[in-house]
Amino acid sequence: KDRLGDDYEPIIYKALYSCKFFVLIAASEENINSPWVKNEWSRFRDRAAEEGLSGACCAVFDGISFSSLPPFLRSVQGVNLAKYPAGGYEIELADNLCKKFNLAAGDAYGGLNKKYEEKPAQLAAMLRRANMDLSDEIYGAALEDYKNILSLYPECGEAWWGCFLAERKSNSGALAAQKTDFNGALTLNTDRNLRNAERYGDGEVRSKITAYKRMCVYRCGELSAECSRKAEDADGKIKDNEKLLAEISKNKEKVAKKRERDSKFSDKKKYNRMRVPLIFCYVFVLFFLIILSAVVDDASFVFIIMLGVFGLAGLLSLIMLSVRRKRCISEAEELGRQVTGYYAQEQNLLKENEKLKSEKDEFLRKKQVYDKVIRN
Repeated sequence: KDRLGDDYEPIIYKALYSCKFFVLIAASEENINSPWVKNEWSRFRDRAAEEGLSGACCAVFDGISFSSLPPFLRSVQGVNLAKYPAGGYEIELADNLCKKFNLAAGDAYGGLNKKYEEKPAQLAAMLRRANMDLSDEIYGAALEDYKNILSLYPECGEAWWGCFLAERKSNSGALAAQKTDFNGALTLNTDRNLRNAERYGDGEVRSKITAYKRMCVYRCGELSAECSRKAEDADGKIKDNEKLLAEISKNKEKVAKKRERDSKFSDKKKYNRMRVPLIFCYVFVLFFLIILSAVVDDASFVFIIMLGVFGLAGLLSLIMLSVRRKRCISEAEELGRQVTGYYAQEQNLLKENEKLKSEKDEFLRKKQVYDKVIRN
């Protein structure tokens, strides 16, 4: 209700790990064995086996035989809708639920009385209230209730267990195990509430703790695999970035060589050093031709033509040298921008690699903690 667009998977898993009774509605074998449906009933089956929830489930089916149901549902009486063509199966289902929880009409908590009858009246009443708040997911009130119990009965293992669950915002050990994260795995063997629950708890509380720890191991296995995958992904990105860095380094070397080649034209001092010898040579040859034309009368016309051609060639050489210098200056500016861009890319990739290496180390550190829980 009011969950349009939300991710249903965590909501379903929360219900599977906190519900008191599981009803499978089956209309075909394909429906039962579809990936999502099978994943849901198999999770409850595993939880029922861990917590000893015998008979906490049944099937409502139509169009299939009873033998087609999952094996763990065949041990309890199901509801075959073929027997109720006019409806009314709801009454049988409700009777099964009441029978399971020992509920009498008008006494919603009648089945819980036996649980508290051997405890002191005050403790039993306080535990009943705290467990009701925990079951209704009023975790703040439940935690306060359990703390009040412990202030009067510090050796009440059930209250310590309730504090442990309430702090993790879970109303069952299965749900708490499903919510296990890095901090939960890190403090699994040092949590004060859990240690005291195990120390002071009766057989029922200890069996719940044992089941919780087994499910934590399974959850830590999932988290460890997830950390391994994320560490491998980070390592793959680091290697890709290193390839890009090598390519950028090659491009920088090419640009540097080109800048060095063009620097003799773009640099003013180098340009002048190239231009002065050319001008000196031009003036010397011009002076030589003038003297030669004055001395040799018969060749004066030819020398004058040569003088004009040489002067024009020299002027064109100077113009071309100037044009090339301007082009080299423009190219140098563009090469400078490329170098700046390569440098920025290089710095960004180096920073990203540092971040990825830090994330990889963190994932591996978490994996070690999860693996330690699995080993122990």
